Amino acid sequence: MQTTPFRVHRIVALEFLPNPENLPDINHKNTTKTDNSVNNLEWVTQKTNNIHAWENGLHKNNIKALREFNKTKRKPMQVVNITNNDTINFDSRVKDANYCSITKSFVSALIYKNKIFLNKYRFLECQL
Repeated sequence: MQTTPFRVHRIVALEFLPNPENLPDINHKNTTKTDNSVNNLEWVTQKTNNIHAWENGLHKNNIKALREFNKTKRKPMQVVNITNNDTINFDSRVKDANYCSITKSFVSALIYKNKIFLNKYRFLECQL
């Protein structure tokens, strides 16, 4: 007979927490992994769990978690060449900035101040 190991928080959640949305992960609300009480556990998506961990300082040096967190913060962008109205779409400010060889923070400043870069490029944040 083969057994599947489960962590305590998963067993508690499977037995005592309803999961009507069939979410895959379990979050410790107070970030204490040894606190497996029912009122400290909740069903979440992996994305939500990673965001919670990042916002609570649990992923300080985890590059994978940082990338996942950044994906949730990305906003679609456009660079418009105002001389010929050509538009290029990007999925983040980083890619937007790399296209023009400038920093993401400089792109943010250009957007905030509604400025044109090199008398040619306007950076726009797309509405979702």
